[in-house]
Parts: sequence; C-alpha cells; structure tokens
Amino acid sequence: RGIAYKLLINLTKGNEANLLILLENLKELMFTIIKQKTSQAWNYSPSSDNRSYHGYAGIKNLGCICYMNAMLQQFFMTPAFRYAILAADDKKEPNLVNKDNKWMIDDNVLHQLQQMFGFLELTDRKDYNPFEFCFSFKDFTGQPVNVSEQQDTQEFLNTIFDRLENGMKKTPFRHILEGVYGGKTSNQIICHGCRNVRQKEEPFFNMSVEVRNMKTVYDSFDQFITGETIEDYYCEACNQKNSITKRTCLSYLPNVLIVHLKRIVFDLDTLMNQKINSRLEFPFDIDMEPFTAEGLSWRERSKEKGNKNKQNKKQKEGKDEDDDKKEEAEAEAEVDSPQKKE
Repeated sequence: RGIAYKLLINLTKGNEANLLILLENLKELMFTIIKQKTSQAWNYSPSSDNRSYHGYAGIKNLGCICYMNAMLQQFFMTPAFRYAILAADDKKEPNLVNKDNKWMIDDNVLHQLQQMFGFLELTDRKDYNPFEFCFSFKDFTGQPVNVSEQQDTQEFLNTIFDRLENGMKKTPFRHILEGVYGGKTSNQIICHGCRNVRQKEEPFFNMSVEVRNMKTVYDSFDQFITGETIEDYYCEACNQKNSITKRTCLSYLPNVLIVHLKRIVFDLDTLMNQKINSRLEFPFDIDMEPFTAEGLSWRERSKEKGNKNKQNKKQKEGKDEDDDKKEEAEAEAEVDSPQKKE
C-alpha cells in the first residue's frame, strides 16, 4: 500500500491533469462507498470495515456459501498449505471472461484462491468478497456456484481438491495436498478362525463420520471403525469357511486431519436432503491412536491374552477343585475301610 501511495504521488506531482483524474476517481469511490453503507445504517463509521483487532479478516457470505467459507478459512489457517498456494506458479495467463458486461474475471480457480489468500493475508478490511472465486469455481456441469443454494461440504472439498491438484500438476507444489491433508485408511478382513488379517490401504483427504444419534465425536469415531460380521466366508489362509469381521480403520494419519460431519443426509421419506442440527461434542485435543490399525491390533491382542489367562485360571481352579475332591474321597475311603476299623 505504501508503494502504491508513492506511485500516485509521483504520477500527480507537477501534473495537474493526473491530479484531477485521481481526485475525480477518489470522489466517485467515496460516494459509492457512502451510498452502499448509508443504505444499511444511518450511523455508519468507516472504522467498522477495518480488519479485526485480533489480526484476522473474514470471507463475506454471499447467500448460502457458509459451507464453502468455513473450508476456505481452514485452508488459509494452515500455513504450509496457504504459502504453497501463494507460491505456486502454473505458468498460465489470466483467463479473462466477461461477466454480465460489467466485470472481466480470471476464470481460474488456482488464481482466484491465490488472490483470496493474498487479500486475507495483507488486507486492512474486515472481509473479502468471494464473488470472483464463486464464478471461477464450476460444478460438474460447468456452471458457477449457486450462492443461494447450500451444498454438502464434502462435495465441495473433493471438487476443489481435484481442481487444485490439476492446476498445480506442473508446479513444485503438486504433492502439497497429499503432504498436508493426505492419509490412508485400511480396509481389513479378519478371520475368526485363524485370526489372519487381510488389509488393503486406500488414500483419503477427509474422514467422514456420522452425526445422527451420536453424542460426542468419539462416538462417531467408534462407529467409523465398527465393522460387520459375515458368516460362511472362505478364508484362504486356513482353507475353510469361517465367520469374518470386515471393517475400516486408519493406517496412516495426515499432518492435518479433516473430519467431515455427515449433517446433510438423504431422507428416503421425503426424497430430499435433510440437515441434522443435533449437538455433537468434541474436545480440544483428540487422541486418534485407538482408531488406527496399530492401536486396534495391540488392544485386541491384549484382550485375547487376558481372556486366555482367565480361561487358564478357571481351568486350573477347576483342576485343583477336582484334585481336592479326589483327595477327600480317598481319605473317606481309608476311614471307612475294614483295616482302619480293626
């Protein structure tokens, strides 16, 4: 901003024509701002548009895009991701598109995200208007975001990751999404007979968990790793049919874990999407170890070992009890024998 002010001073210094142009533009800008703000409140103060004293700027909600703004703010608050986006150069010229014969917009999602992050980083204003970003962010049909319609957060997340991955393919930051948000799940099949575990790892960028009928996020995580039992499954390890447990758990945690709450569900009665607004509690610190493949494995081994020790203890106690009964019976037999009576 300081450099821009110096440029204006140099352009107008000793040049009356440039000075008049600058003053006319400033006057027009001032009246435009006053007209917009005074229509909302009679006591408008320019200081109300200043950046928060906490040091943060917001993203203006143009209608029903709170789901989008929440994710974009979280992306911005991840420094490794933010600065990688700002530093990425896709070597592409701005794809300027005429919008309603009023604006020329760069129709490139990566460029628009860079512009947004740069604004949030350096602005003195209280918020950023994502109008241009919403125009450049297209759905699968090629249409811009409908700001008056609320969408599912996970759908937006998957789409923007796909767009950014394609946009940064030829940059040094092509693996930034995987490096920051990428993790792996393990799809396991556990045989109840031989206890053999077959597993297949799959990459993921967000962990989607249930909200309905859940009290805390730990309940949601427990439900995530709860598997299903399948009967008469042929196990290749022991070459026979056994019951198996099929489940999904975490095998590799990302540096930044995105937890998606399934608040938008499809209602089979109304055949429409329904939003679940029930309360879901979560702590400030979350221990994910119990929901990993390694954590589940050692807990199950410890449980099996404990059950085995209990069983052996019961068997030993039963054996000792049988020995005691046998000794008592032998003692009674000796007392009742004719030789003892003589």
